[in-house]
Amino acid sequence: MKEFKIPFIRSRRKNRIVALSVTQLKPRTLARGIIEGFILSLAIAISHLGCGYSAKGLLPSYIKTVYVKPFANNTYESRLETDFTTELIDRFINDGNLKVAREEDADLVVSGALVEFRREPLRHDVEREVEEYRIVILCNVKVEDRKREMVMWEEQNFGGDTSYFTTGAAAKTEASARDNAISDLTRRIVNRTVEDW
Repeated sequence: MKEFKIPFIRSRRKNRIVALSVTQLKPRTLARGIIEGFILSLAIAISHLGCGYSAKGLLPSYIKTVYVKPFANNTYESRLETDFTTELIDRFINDGNLKVAREEDADLVVSGALVEFRREPLRHDVEREVEEYRIVILCNVKVEDRKREMVMWEEQNFGGDTSYFTTGAAAKTEASARDNAISDLTRRIVNRTVEDW
């Protein structure tokens, strides 16, 4: 029987790495080495499969363009609708799955209204001063398929949020946190639009 050398087997004597022949290995050790090698190869193969992931395959082939109608602002937060609509358009552009187009040329139309903006205290210090807040933005959103003249998805009180500290090294301004909440909400809308088919 021909012996094959397997490198990097740790010897029990003196804790050294030595080459052992297959005939010197116990069947359990050999099987374990084969299984570990297989699992490592499988993990590498799976990680390479994920590198080319694109949500584009989830959209129907006839949907290529989107138009975002300016959202109405039913909150007391000024300019929220302008900042939100601009961020939503930018998010679709950066996502790259759909090209932003004029309303008459669009395959999908996204419309809706911002219905709630709230700032909630999350954490207080020993003097009962607020250290951390959460900003929540809710909207009613509708995505219409213009080619097939149907609503693709619609949801009331669709939300995005963020939290921020008012003091310390991680402190943010409310304006910065507001931008983060807008970004979170627009990300969720775009993801649901391009992936939820």
